[in-house]
Amino acid sequence: MRSFSDQSNQHSLCPGRTARKFPHFAYPSVHPINWTNHMDITNNTLTTFELINPKETYFICDELELHIYARNGRNESKQYGGDLFRAKIFTTNSTYSASSSTDGEIVDNGNGTYNAYFTLKWTGVISISVSLIYSSEATYVLDRIRTENQPRIVYFGAFESENKTQKEGFCNIQLRRPMKENEFCDFTDETTGSPWFCEKPVGFGCSDWKKHRIDGNKCEKQAIQVTNATEREAFKV
Repeated sequence: MRSFSDQSNQHSLCPGRTARKFPHFAYPSVHPINWTNHMDITNNTLTTFELINPKETYFICDELELHIYARNGRNESKQYGGDLFRAKIFTTNSTYSASSSTDGEIVDNGNGTYNAYFTLKWTGVISISVSLIYSSEATYVLDRIRTENQPRIVYFGAFESENKTQKEGFCNIQLRRPMKENEFCDFTDETTGSPWFCEKPVGFGCSDWKKHRIDGNKCEKQAIQVTNATEREAFKV
């Protein structure tokens, strides 16, 4: 835990602070990674971080920098990037149930290490938290599924006719198979262009569509179908 005071130059969201030229999470493209079991995967418990040039006292608008070292289940340093970390500083007031917090800007160095940057914007004693959201192995699997246009969530659209007859049809950003134009509904958003299609039950029109639902059981089966046993290990850590 570190403390910092409000003795600083003018503080109006830190006007003297130069914005960094990277997005909130800056990561290189995910590259294919080969791993054989869960011990190769980034381990949240064994991963460490340290303050760069730590001081006992910081001032408003000072920058706090962390260096994060990703390690696998064998406690070995990771040699490649791709992990999705969340770094946070926070202060909890002991006199009432309120707190202040902010997420850091994280840079992936591509070699298993990461830098997190915070601009200090309030006074008090702060704590630091670094959490692994997805390992590099998991981000690779997710990226592969995305680029292959594999659906991860199974949706069904509920259709209801005028006589209250109800049926469902598969819905997603793409159809499961080639279909004739009168066999599906195109609900693509005209403003954003976001695609959305539903297979139309026989005897129903697109205007009969009422709502969507997610099928949890089919989502689990779908996840098994689009990944192998080794890849699924990446989501158990």
